[in-house]
Amino acid sequence: MTPDTLRKAQTLQDQIRQVHLDAQEFKTCLNLAAMRSKSDPRFDAHELAKGLKTIVELWEAKHTQQLQKIYDNL
Repeated sequence: MTPDTLRKAQTLQDQIRQVHLDAQEFKTCLNLAAMRSKSDPRFDAHELAKGLKTIVELWEAKHTQQLQKIYDNL
């Protein structure tokens, strides 16, 4: 690997790690918000958090896959 390719690979690995960290932090925030919610039971905060966590997981998978594909093509 050339120094430039090595630098790009490291940057992509850092970005993949950051995507995982961001997703984990967001899911933690959703859990805390659901736990502290004093909303009307008709608007179940836990179900909302569960749906949002699914969206975050899809976002995480999509971005990780895109970055991994770029990394694999280096």
